[in-house]
Amino acid sequence: MASIGATTTTSKTPSSTRAQLDKFGDCIRSHGLPEYQNPIKNGNSITMAVQPGAQFATAEFECEHLLPSGLQPPSHTVTPAEQVYYLKVVACMQSHGFRDFPDPTFVGGTVHFVLPSSVDQNSPLFDRALTTCRTLIPAGLPYSN
Repeated sequence: MASIGATTTTSKTPSSTRAQLDKFGDCIRSHGLPEYQNPIKNGNSITMAVQPGAQFATAEFECEHLLPSGLQPPSHTVTPAEQVYYLKVVACMQSHGFRDFPDPTFVGGTVHFVLPSSVDQNSPLFDRALTTCRTLIPAGLPYSN
């Protein structure tokens, strides 16, 4: 698990920011990560845990709207030409033993991976395969390393 610090200036009161961070943590936990710790606010700095893997990336995408303004990850519109990278990741994951790894969906310039329960996202084999296959996504695109 990695930790990142983000500095933000916000006109929201500290209690409002804290409430937003709590809601974000609740949302992440509701997306299958029950051990997720809420982000921590210390002055103008907010530190949040970032976990590797598609499950966290999906949860973060679904919950990012709950973060205080200025903390949402930058958006990138995935072009049709860039979609090929994600399809290569699928083929890579399937070749590494995850035959049920589905094609992503592309809606409004975004990319989403919805994994079936048959894909064990907590296995070391999955982590190794994902680490290898994510290298096929160029830096700066969603889900890249």
